[in-house]
Amino acid sequence: MPPRTDEIEITLFGPGFGECAVIHLGNNNWLVIDSCIDSQTGQPAALAYLHAIGVDPAVAVRLIIATHWHDDHIRGLSRLLAECKKARFCCSAALTKAEFLASVLRHEAQQSLAISSGVREIFKIYEELQQRPEPLRTPSFASANKRVLSLPADSSGHGLECEAWALSPSDKQVQKFLDELTLLMPTAGETKRRATAQSPNHLAVVTWITIGELALLFGADLEETKDPGTGWSVIVDSAERPRNKAAVFKIAHHGSENAHNDAVWQEMLVPNAHGILSPYNRGQKKLPAPADIQRIMQYTEHAYISSVSRQPASRKSRSAAVNRTIRETVGKIRLPHPQTGWVTLRNDTAPTFATWRITLSPNACHLRELHQEINTFAKIPKRAAIPRW
Repeated sequence: MPPRTDEIEITLFGPGFGECAVIHLGNNNWLVIDSCIDSQTGQPAALAYLHAIGVDPAVAVRLIIATHWHDDHIRGLSRLLAECKKARFCCSAALTKAEFLASVLRHEAQQSLAISSGVREIFKIYEELQQRPEPLRTPSFASANKRVLSLPADSSGHGLECEAWALSPSDKQVQKFLDELTLLMPTAGETKRRATAQSPNHLAVVTWITIGELALLFGADLEETKDPGTGWSVIVDSAERPRNKAAVFKIAHHGSENAHNDAVWQEMLVPNAHGILSPYNRGQKKLPAPADIQRIMQYTEHAYISSVSRQPASRKSRSAAVNRTIRETVGKIRLPHPQTGWVTLRNDTAPTFATWRITLSPNACHLRELHQEINTFAKIPKRAAIPRW
């Protein structure tokens, strides 16, 4: 069932490689942050969800924000944009080097260069934008303390004004980006250098949403740095950001330690705020790590993760006879892709919004449960199944 016109809803999707947040501001006005593919339907998770609850994305979605261009945050984004005909598209004012070149290449049609799937998605997004009338054709470029959406109180369904603000990237991060672009421009007689893309995490768009006095903070993948002019520190210390405290926090960078800042929890969030996050299961390092889970639980009793999958014992933990049988019969065992999970928070107690109702997919859970499970598995032999987070 869709939320009522006066009901606030936040749904975070995350299958272990991918993340998407879908927010109902009220009165069938929706905002989408990032995109991932739903493992069941093959559609962008936001589209699959809105269709399932009877919402027409073509008229309901007001804004789509691409926080940065890592593959786990932009899969299916062009398909999402194509169906959300009335949505404004917002992305970081500071593009990474590869993305800057992609913007140039779309004009020159030089698609022979090797570019990442994230950059290919940018081509598709620009192609879609070019089909639109103004002002929807031109992206809204996010920068620190910039309002990117305003919904008047008489259109909100609950009588409260709604706003969305970008809190990053900072002016210094944008300047660093521009400085680095000069390295791509050889002087006369100099050999042209191959472009290497920097990590976009420092350029990620952190989103602050206000609904009356209620505030929601979406941390994207922004990391902390040792430079007070970048990362989370510059946001916390900004005198220009909205001053109320958020009741819900989409925890940054899958709960990783490199995205943690004590002051965010202390100065930007209400005590015991609801925390939601998605896992990252690719590569050797899984996020959140056990230490990350324990750290988050020190700040809130209300923390939820969108998906927890299990993987069977590794090849090393199986006996030689079992491995030989596998080779002679099926050849190789491939782990299934984790199913998309989700966490939904709903609230209809305007104007205070004091009470949140939580709904979890079967593979989502409270972080406390995952913490207990990890501790349990740590005490049993390694040959048994282990949690994959």
